[in-house]
This record gives sequence, structure tokens and C-alpha cells, in this order.
Amino acid sequence: MSVRRLSDASLMGALALLVLLCMVDLAICSSNFTDQLALLSFKSSIKNDPNNVTSNWTKETNFCGWAGVICSRRRQRVASLHLRNMGLEGTISPHVDNLSFLQLLDLGNNSFYGHLTDEIGHLHRLKTLYLFLNMLEGNIPPGLHHCQRLEVISLAHNKFSGRIPKELSTLPSLGFLALGFNYLTGPIPPAIFNKSSMVKIILTANAFSGNLPTNNGLFLPNLEVLLLDLNQLTGNIPSSLCNSSKLTMLSLASNLFTGLVPKQLGHLKHVEVLQLFQNQLTNEPGSIELSFLTDLTNCTSLVRLEVQENKLSGTLPNSIGNLSNSLEILSVSVNQLIGTIPKEIGSLRNLNVLDLADNNLNGNIPSTLGEIKSLQRLYLGGNNFHGSIPNEICLLSNLGELYAEYNKLSGSIPSCIENLRGLQVMRLSHNKLTFIPSSLWNLETLRDMNLSFNSLGGSLDPNIRPSKVLEIVDLSWNQISGSIPRVIGSFQSLTSLNLSRNSFSGPIPNTMGNLITLDYLDFSHNNLSGQIPKSLEALSHIQYMNFSCNKLAGEIPNEGPFMNLTSRSFMENEALCGNSILKVPPCASNSTPRSR
Repeated sequence: MSVRRLSDASLMGALALLVLLCMVDLAICSSNFTDQLALLSFKSSIKNDPNNVTSNWTKETNFCGWAGVICSRRRQRVASLHLRNMGLEGTISPHVDNLSFLQLLDLGNNSFYGHLTDEIGHLHRLKTLYLFLNMLEGNIPPGLHHCQRLEVISLAHNKFSGRIPKELSTLPSLGFLALGFNYLTGPIPPAIFNKSSMVKIILTANAFSGNLPTNNGLFLPNLEVLLLDLNQLTGNIPSSLCNSSKLTMLSLASNLFTGLVPKQLGHLKHVEVLQLFQNQLTNEPGSIELSFLTDLTNCTSLVRLEVQENKLSGTLPNSIGNLSNSLEILSVSVNQLIGTIPKEIGSLRNLNVLDLADNNLNGNIPSTLGEIKSLQRLYLGGNNFHGSIPNEICLLSNLGELYAEYNKLSGSIPSCIENLRGLQVMRLSHNKLTFIPSSLWNLETLRDMNLSFNSLGGSLDPNIRPSKVLEIVDLSWNQISGSIPRVIGSFQSLTSLNLSRNSFSGPIPNTMGNLITLDYLDFSHNNLSGQIPKSLEALSHIQYMNFSCNKLAGEIPNEGPFMNLTSRSFMENEALCGNSILKVPPCASNSTPRSR
């Protein structure tokens, strides 16, 4: 009897276990069916799938094998939906919230539009949310704060508007917040700046306003990147930022910050990028020099330092030469600096860009600049530099751009200028320079040359080297005499040629008709004689031509671009003739043949 009872009990236990397993299987099947339906609903909201990414999303196939879908091994539930860079267009179905095991949702760089609904807060296991580079609009759903495991939120480059939900600051593990390039407004929730978990905060290019928290309100000990540029933030830059000792990138540029550059920023030993440009920052009242630059000499990892377009005044300290050996970009332009460039600047041996333009700096350009062999761009325009351009400039073999316009530089352009083998742009206009060396025309990479408004004299070498790349030549408002070199007609990339307001004489070379890329030509206010070459009728791209105030004679060409010119292009010449609309007399029938 006891044996039979034992057998019955074993049978009942086996049946119970079987029922339990069936219930588990049914639950798993039901859950899997829920995931499948959610994914199919997501697919149905996609209006355009140019790469057929979802073509295998059918009921006949296991969704764990669908493109972009990754399932958990144990439960076979959707853990990751990764469809970045797929060209998808449509809305994001609210049924995505039924993917209750989802940990990663990456739909970045597609064309999803519409609103992100509050239902996304049902994804309680979600850790990573990438929706950047889409066209999503409306408010950021406050329900996101229900995703308490979220570590990464990237909604940058969309059309989100309204304020940042203050609830996001309650996410305990949030370390990456990227909301840049949207239409967000209002103050940034202060609690965001008081989270020890934060590693990167990127809020660039919105319309945030208000002040940043100060003192104890700013505690970000693990922060590495803080980008708040292109907003409308006001007040002082908090000195407590120095407590974020792991910072490598700090950009507060293009805001409305006032006050001082905190000297405590010099405590950021690991900072590589410091951008404070386009604000209203000043230096300490009564301070003769920019003392914060001396503080920043402690930032030994600094690569970019940009403080241009502020209200900084005073002199550059000699300590500028002690800035980081890694420094590649130094920009202090459009401020109110005075004094000279310290010779110590030559110690910045890895500098690629030096921008000191549009200040009130004076004195000579220091010869020590020639020691910065890595320099590629040198901007010194809009100051009061005087004296000659030092020959040491020719040692900058990597220089691609030289801007020193609007100064008081005098003397000759150094004849060694041809050593700048990579020079592409040279703008030295509005100075007192007196001579162009023939070697200048040996620069094979030069695209843009502006030497206008100087005191350049003499004549141009008739044997200058033809250029294949020179696009812009402006020698206007000088005292250059002699003939226009015929070889200029071989400058096959020339788009703009301005020789006006000089003393050029002789005929206009008919080779100018070969400049088929030309759209601007000004020969006005010279002593040119002879006829206007008919070859210029071939200049099909020309938008502006001016031959006024010369000694030109003969018939004005009447085809091609000449059909669109007015009398202003020909006035005050010696004996031009042609169409009466150009306010010149008609040509005699026995006029002499034109030059061709």
C-alpha cells in the first residue's frame, strides 16, 4: 500500500513539474511574441528603408536573427536594437516600449521624425539611448527618468525644443548626456552639474540661458568633457570647475559670460582643449598683462587655447613661452591687447596656428617666430606692427597662410619668400610695403595674393613664372609702373585680377583672353593705351570688368560679356568708340583693325 502511495506521489510531482514547465514555456513564448509584435510595429512605422535593412523582419523567421536585433542568450529576448546609419525614414513606434528587456537602442544618423513619446520610460532595463542625427521634435519626454539604469543619452542634432526635464538629473548612473544642436531653451537644471557619475556633458548649440552653479553647486569629479558653447549663458565662469580635475575638453565659447578668466583653470592638469572665445570676458582691473595665461602654463596637456573675441586688455606676458609643449592652436584675436609680441613665443615649437589679429599690438614682428617650424597659419592683421617683415619668416617651411594686413609694415617683401613652398594665402594689404621681389612669383602653391593699398613701386618682371593655381591677384592702390606682363594670361586658374589705381602703361595684353575662369577684372585708373583686345569677348564667366580712367582708344568689343557692361566701365578714356549706350562716340567705318 505504501509503495502504491509513493508511486502516486511521484506521478503527481512529475505532473506538477510538467505543468510548471509548460507554464514557463508559455510565458516565454508569450514574451517572445510580445517582442516580435513590438518589432513588427516598429517596422510598420518606417516609411522608407532604402537599404532593405528590415526585409527579413517577417513572422516566418526568428526575430533574434533579424538585421539589427540582438537577443539575450538565456531568455531569447531583444536586448539590443542597433540600426545606426541605415538611411531609415519614419516615426519611432511607441510599441518599442514593449521590448522590456531592451538595454541598447541605437537609431542614430537616420531620418526619424515626429515625437519621442513618454512610453519610452517603460524600458526599465535601458542603459544606452542613441537617437542623434535625426529629425525628432517636441519636448524631451520626462518619462525617461523611469529608465533608472540609463548611462548614455544622446539626442544631439535633432529638433527637440523646450527645457531639459529636471527629472533627468535623478538618473543615478547617467554618465553621458549629449543634447547639442537642438532648440532647447531655459536654464540648464542645476542638479546636472552636481552628479558624480557624469563623464561627458555636451549641450552645444541650443538656446540655454541663465548662470552656471557656483561653489558647492558644481561637483563633477569624474567629468572629462564639458561643452556648453553656442548658447546664451550668462554670469561668471565658476572657479569651482577646477575641481573637475579629469577635464580634457572645456568649451564655454559663444555665450554671454562676463568677468574674469578664473586663474583656478590652471589646476586642470589634463585639459587639452580650452575654448572661451566669443564672450565678454575681461582681465583683472589694474592688471597690466593677461595673467591667466601665466596660470595656464600649469596645463601641460593643453593643445588648443582659444580666447578670441572677448574684452581682454593688457599685454601678452613673457610667460607665454612656457605654455604647454603640446600647444597647437593659440588664438587671442579680436581683443584689446597692447604692447609687443614677446620674443619667448618662439618657444612654442609645436604651434600650428597663431592668431593675434585685430588687437592693438605694436612693435616689430619678432624674428623668433621663425623658430616655430610647425606653424601653418599666422594671423597678425589689424594691429600696429611696424618695421620690415623679418627674413626669419622664410624659415616657416610649413606655413600655408600669412595674414598681416592693416598694419604699418614697410620695406620690401623678403626675397626669400619663395622658400615658403606650401604658402597658399598671402594677405599683406594696407601697409607701407615698397617692393615686390621677383621670387614671389615662384610660389607654386599660392592661391590668394592681396598686396593692395601699399606703396609698391617699380615694374613687374615680364618673365614671372606662370601659375597653375593662383586664383586671386590684387595689386590695386599701389605705384606699380611698366607693362602688364603677357604671362599673366597663362594663369589658368585665375578668377580675380585687380590692377587698378597704379601706373601701368602700354597695351592690355591680348593673352588676357585666355583667362577663361576669370570673373573679376579691373584695369581702371592706370595709363594703359591702345585698344581693348577683342579676345576678352571669350571670358564667358566674367561678372565685372572696368577699363575706366586710362588712355584707351579704338572700338569697344561688343560680344560676350561686353554686352552686359555699362558706360561706367569705359569712362574717362582717350578715344574709345562704339555703341552710344556706352556714352562714347560711334566708330568711323575706316577704323584701324583691332589687336587680336
